[in-house]
Amino acid sequence: MISLFGWKCCRGILPTKISLAWKLPYTDPQCSICHDVDESIMYAQFKCSWVVNVWKDRKLPIVGEIHISSNFVNFLDLVREKQTKEDIQFMWIVAWRVWFGRNAIIFRGAEIHHTGIISFCHVYLLEMDKVRTIETPNAQSELSNGAHVPSLLSKSTVMDHCLKEREGDAGIVVRDMQGTVVMAASTKFQQIIDPPTTEVLSIMQAMKLALGNGWRRIVVESDAEAVLTEIRAKNPCLTLYMGM
Repeated sequence: MISLFGWKCCRGILPTKISLAWKLPYTDPQCSICHDVDESIMYAQFKCSWVVNVWKDRKLPIVGEIHISSNFVNFLDLVREKQTKEDIQFMWIVAWRVWFGRNAIIFRGAEIHHTGIISFCHVYLLEMDKVRTIETPNAQSELSNGAHVPSLLSKSTVMDHCLKEREGDAGIVVRDMQGTVVMAASTKFQQIIDPPTTEVLSIMQAMKLALGNGWRRIVVESDAEAVLTEIRAKNPCLTLYMGM
């Protein structure tokens, strides 16, 4: 999950308001929390008024790099020159949790205080280290620019998609309990009207793939907060995503 999040940050495809406004006309690109500045990846992760306090709690000396970096890859190139591998790993966990917290505030109206983010990440890292020690001592992923990202250590099916000219492209990656990729597939959907619909279709394809291979215990990963909220609803609205 964190690896997928990190990959999207470095590729510049995290679904921020700027990204959505580029794909969907008439979308307001301003930050949904502070309503002050257009929401880029760097702004959502480091500069929004709610997020600034999170990084103050962590006390990592990255303020200078944040202000002079034009994108996430540029930021990582600067940070890894003076931060340890462990600090960068923890920074990824915090950034991932920040994105989760922002989505919870925006889409669910949750009240999340910045003081709880760092403590959660410390506990998460401890639990992840325990699992890594037991199951796979060398489970570690690395982005192309050398920025280490913690791997997810459970069987998972990960979807990603892009939207262009009413066509949706979905990628499905299957990993086992050790994080090893055992299968990958891609497909294209026609007449797609928005990214959430593409995400729903991707999840359906992943479930069909799991059933076809006899996998009964799986974890489906997705960063589409609105879709996941609707799936978990007691009475989901089937009309939202083409009746699915």
